[in-house]
Amino acid sequence: MKSNTELLIRFSRRGQWLVLAIFLFMGIMVIGLTAYPNSSWFTGLRALFPMYPIAVAVAVALQRRGMGHVRIDPSSAAMQAILSDELRQASVNLGLRNAVVAIVIVQPVLGAALTLWPIAQPVALMASLSVVIPSVTLLASMLYYDR
Repeated sequence: MKSNTELLIRFSRRGQWLVLAIFLFMGIMVIGLTAYPNSSWFTGLRALFPMYPIAVAVAVALQRRGMGHVRIDPSSAAMQAILSDELRQASVNLGLRNAVVAIVIVQPVLGAALTLWPIAQPVALMASLSVVIPSVTLLASMLYYDR
């Protein structure tokens, strides 16, 4: 039988994977809808887009359901121990560093690429990717560096 702390750690990591998947899907949708608004593939996805919040809510509910009998109280001692763990803090700091490096590198690349690439809404695409890329980099780095 697993301890409550192990279950809380598993819950935390699953939550990070879920948020990463949500951001990746949103990034794909943003690229498709701003770069190729009239593409038949993204037109089909656009029809499914109103279902996306429902899918996210179901995924979050299923993720929470997997905890079983363990209550998730952010102010509990076990959760505070997990959040203040030195290795977790180090992975967060490394993830933040990687996110800053990613956005610093990606800005000039996006600026140059979007001036040469004929797309419908280059400014909207650059703004959206400026949010999605560091967010995905942060989450992926945290998951990579965390135990």
